[in-house]
Amino acid sequence: MKLVIVSVGTRGDVQPYIAVARALMARGHEVTFAVSDEHAPLLRTYGVAHRPMRGSVRALLETDLGRAWLASADSPRKYARYGNELFLPMQRALCEDADAAVEGADGVVFYAMAMHAMHAAERRKLPMVAVAPWPIAPSREVPPVLAPFLSRAPGFVKSAASHWSARVAFAGFNGVHLDYRRSVGLPSWRAKDTLHAVLDAGIPTVHLFSEAVIRRPADWAPQHAVAGYAFVPRRAYEPPRALADFLASGPAPVYIGFGSMTGFEPEKLATLTTSAARLAGVRAVVATGWASLASTSSDDVYALDELPHEWLFPRVAAVVHHGGAGTFAEGLRAGRPTVISAFFADQPFWGHLNERLGTGPRALRRSSLTAEKLASAIRLALDGPHRTAAESLGERLRSEDGAARAAELIEAAMTTGGAPRRALAQSP
Repeated sequence: MKLVIVSVGTRGDVQPYIAVARALMARGHEVTFAVSDEHAPLLRTYGVAHRPMRGSVRALLETDLGRAWLASADSPRKYARYGNELFLPMQRALCEDADAAVEGADGVVFYAMAMHAMHAAERRKLPMVAVAPWPIAPSREVPPVLAPFLSRAPGFVKSAASHWSARVAFAGFNGVHLDYRRSVGLPSWRAKDTLHAVLDAGIPTVHLFSEAVIRRPADWAPQHAVAGYAFVPRRAYEPPRALADFLASGPAPVYIGFGSMTGFEPEKLATLTTSAARLAGVRAVVATGWASLASTSSDDVYALDELPHEWLFPRVAAVVHHGGAGTFAEGLRAGRPTVISAFFADQPFWGHLNERLGTGPRALRRSSLTAEKLASAIRLALDGPHRTAAESLGERLRSEDGAARAAELIEAAMTTGGAPRRALAQSP
């Protein structure tokens, strides 16, 4: 089959789907990835064909409004308002670009946040499968991704709150999508937000997390499956000589990085992280990344832009990060205890889950982060119980192949029509 994968977002919103693309290609399918040009070099690295989409999320996050959105973690309403202001202007363009990208395809796979791909597939009567790195469907067993503090709430509260949070986060996009659908001759939907439109359509959905981390809820409809974490193939990597020397010159360091989370004060965050490492009495590898942390190397700190997490994480003692789904998964696979200082969106969810799994201490609030708090969390993460839990979970995750399982599920849905309400095979 000729398949098009459509995604939008940062590297963490792209890399797992590259793994799925590679697994589909290994099964004999022709796969093209539609996403913004900023991810084209990454796609080339893994030999995946690219079709461009407009809209750079990195550029948006580096604006004042983007930083305000990143800082809105403590207010769901601000998160929704800033997110709508930030991403609403690009929705029509994404709908148009997705429509062009799927021309000639036999089926469409889309990141659950790239709802614009639905219209393109539906317009051509193509089978489609949604793919999500977090639990997309409300459940009585799993708290809302945007409200993980409800983990101990009654089941009906969890389910109701999941519906409510989806409406808060995605209702602002509904009008643009409905207008676009009318313009291309598609019927309206009754859903009040774009996420519920995906759910109401009964589109087969494959979740890219392990059941060792989140067990598939028993109250999910049959079309929702859990495949496992999808990791890109390991590549030969030659580290800079200075990094290799640093790693060899003493005890395994702690990794500290905040990915695409730019924040308001990168210089302050850089100073805080290096101070925390020294207070904790550990060496550190600090990734400056999109966050543009102004770290400089020294005897006990090595600063770098970016490098493959799959290469570095097995060589560190613990990982400290913002709670991005992909970074969290990579740290767990390496069997390393984790410290999470969440910014917004699904990051507090993974921070809460990290604590419940025993693979790290309680997540830190970015808004009240201090060097002392971070140092204390690092010391706790390096304690025996967290290390043991992380090592045990990592061993299990290394035995799974979520990308291959996702490819099987996608292929099954596509070859049987990918029709709404069609049940996917359950994960083992």
